[in-house]
Amino acid sequence: MKEYISNLIYESLNKKIPLDTIQRTTSDSKLINYDYASSIFISNKNLDFQDFKSRMTKNKGIACVEQVNDFVNICLDRVFFLNEFNIGIKKEKKKVMVEFSSPNTNKPLHIGHVRNTLLGNALSNLLSKKYEVVRANLINDRGIHICKSMLAYMKFSKFKSPEEAKTKSDLFVGDCYVLFNNAEKENPKIIEEAEALLLKWEAKDPDTLVLWTKMNDWALKGMKKIYNEFGIDFDVWFFESEIYDKGKDIIFDAYNKGKVELDTELGYTVKFGDKPEDYKVVLRKNGTCIYITQDIYLAKLKIEKYKLDKSIYVVGSEQNDYFDKLIKVLEHIGIPEIADKMEHYSYGMISLPSGKLKSREGNVVDAYTLIDAIRQEALEILKEKQSNKSSEDLKGEAKQIADAAIKYFILKYDAKKDFVFDIKTSLSFDGNSGPYILYSYARICSLLKKMQETKFKPLKSIEKLETKEELNLGRIMLKYPDRLSEAIEKESVHFLVNYITDLANHFNTTYANIKLITKDKEIANRFLFYTKMKSIFNDVFAIMGIKPLERM
Repeated sequence: MKEYISNLIYESLNKKIPLDTIQRTTSDSKLINYDYASSIFISNKNLDFQDFKSRMTKNKGIACVEQVNDFVNICLDRVFFLNEFNIGIKKEKKKVMVEFSSPNTNKPLHIGHVRNTLLGNALSNLLSKKYEVVRANLINDRGIHICKSMLAYMKFSKFKSPEEAKTKSDLFVGDCYVLFNNAEKENPKIIEEAEALLLKWEAKDPDTLVLWTKMNDWALKGMKKIYNEFGIDFDVWFFESEIYDKGKDIIFDAYNKGKVELDTELGYTVKFGDKPEDYKVVLRKNGTCIYITQDIYLAKLKIEKYKLDKSIYVVGSEQNDYFDKLIKVLEHIGIPEIADKMEHYSYGMISLPSGKLKSREGNVVDAYTLIDAIRQEALEILKEKQSNKSSEDLKGEAKQIADAAIKYFILKYDAKKDFVFDIKTSLSFDGNSGPYILYSYARICSLLKKMQETKFKPLKSIEKLETKEELNLGRIMLKYPDRLSEAIEKESVHFLVNYITDLANHFNTTYANIKLITKDKEIANRFLFYTKMKSIFNDVFAIMGIKPLERM
């Protein structure tokens, strides 16, 4: 929409106007009757406003143009634009990979993974509106942490399988990891046994590989259940065990070219500045791999194999320094074309009110515990509100409400912010929550159904917005294409969460204050109008990964 206004201004002035000089006016300002404000007259004081106004208002869709000091306020013909309304974004021939979730296979997904996974999925959905998106998951399935779980399984586990333990498969593996940690507190030297097991794995000892495969399968089976619960799929799966040592050739090549140094204490090191901290070890001095060894290779593999224009890593803010140095390492060793396409999508910490949920490790809550607690709470709320429904219906609805509650609460925040996840707040029906926007959507669906029952004579297009409340609703609806474009440009899903909440608020106020089912022609107009509103909700729900409910 901004581009459309900018083009009209250009045609009226014969002068290109930067998009940042055109802004949407706010709903709560004195400019509520206007849709856009532009500061073009600040740098163009000699312009003839009356001539500009005459030219602008000759265009379809421009209802009025007014000057206030150096600003121009523009009012759209909202009916015209609503009839022309298109929530789509022009596609660009760019390919983006988003890597997210990236768990370890020594324990189940925890609440931090839930934020990462839902944020990465929503970001992928958002960017796919404009680009081709590849969703990737890197499974960290090797290393000392995996061997700790394996060793504990052999030495301490009372059960030989998740089925025997009567628990979920990934929780079973996580319990083994807890057993190791408890044993290490009593006997610190047990780490030597885990290190020996890692050496056997690297030497491809057959018995070790059989156990490793079995326990990894258990872990992945459970993780995939969580992904399925949230409706999340991946296009590409990378496994650390398949690539962990493949960065060696790149590092040795850079070493031969003098771009990597061999420090007798630190190992193979890249120095990219004069400060003491301006270095990164990329390989141990004995030639064995560390985490960045594989990341150097994987960064290159992603971009070259999948012909990416951008490679995004959704990883917590505690890894900011790591990714900053990874990019500098890639630049320094001679592959800046890879580094230039990489982006660390950093996000903040998520926590729970202390003491509210106990975890299997005592400090981190696993995804199952969180999901089950929210579903149970949602079910109790529904039992009070809808006692006439069957138990199965209530459980199904509670599951969708809980899903929306989790996704909304996590996605409503700027990704960089830390926050505390509060279950009761997430399940509120009173506003700024997943259940609230689900209820608003169900109300729109109910309204449209009631309108259809009147058997009104359909219209091909909206002819009139009947009330000032609906004029303002139309104004908010017409913001959506701009808000979607801004969200894509800034990679900010929370822009759309805030937008749909604002739209829901204004709709519910209109619903409460205005009689919406009146005369035949008014119903026909409103049916088209609220059908368009429903399409906006569906679009935002699809980005957030929320499955809507048409009845609540």
